[in-house]
Amino acid sequence: MYKNYIFDLYGTLVDIHTNEEKDELWKKMSIFYSFYGAKYDSHDLKAKYNKYYKKMVEVSGEPEVIEIDLEDVFFQLFQKKGVKPKKKVVREAARTFRLISLERLELYPYAMNVLKELKEKDKKLYLLTNAQACFTRNELVALGLDEMFDGIYISSEVGIKKPAKAAFNSIISDNKLDLKKTVMIGNDYSTDIVGANIIGMDSIYIKSNNVNEIDQKISCKFTIKSGDLREIIEATIK
Repeated sequence: MYKNYIFDLYGTLVDIHTNEEKDELWKKMSIFYSFYGAKYDSHDLKAKYNKYYKKMVEVSGEPEVIEIDLEDVFFQLFQKKGVKPKKKVVREAARTFRLISLERLELYPYAMNVLKELKEKDKKLYLLTNAQACFTRNELVALGLDEMFDGIYISSEVGIKKPAKAAFNSIISDNKLDLKKTVMIGNDYSTDIVGANIIGMDSIYIKSNNVNEIDQKISCKFTIKSGDLREIIEATIK
């Protein structure tokens, strides 16, 4: 039925939980910044981070469509203290932030099995996720997903978020995908399913432990209430 499978990442293939409110995160990040001469106490660092993040979102003009790059926020935190860091230092700040805030990162059961089976059946696999590349690129490597896809599209790199039509158009046009032979698979109705509907693509909704309630008003081709990724194979191939 389908030749091309476009997957969402977090909540669909990957079970993740982060906590950016814990004191430990901001205490350790204040130490990290002090290594480069940008000295903050933990409370001030958290307040400045939230301030710069909020300002960047507001400046974007369309926060529901435009995706900012969080590396710019980490850069501003250095700049505020008169430090001009190299790009690799800014990226390391972002990675350290993510690592400390991360409390769970693992593949959902059968995720890798399903991807491998689809590839064995000569299907093309793509990733389309609303995420920050400075976090996600490393996590894909850690989980063994970095080489599983024929194309990886991360909103902070593209600059556009799902469900915007432009986010889907980028992956469709770049890879010359036939919409009738392409399906979107995700756990979020408001981004994955709505976005697929906007562009005229079939979709599969997966109910995971990281998901909004099922929206019966929004149509999709298949609904997997069990969260069992193996049902993708059963629904579209067998």
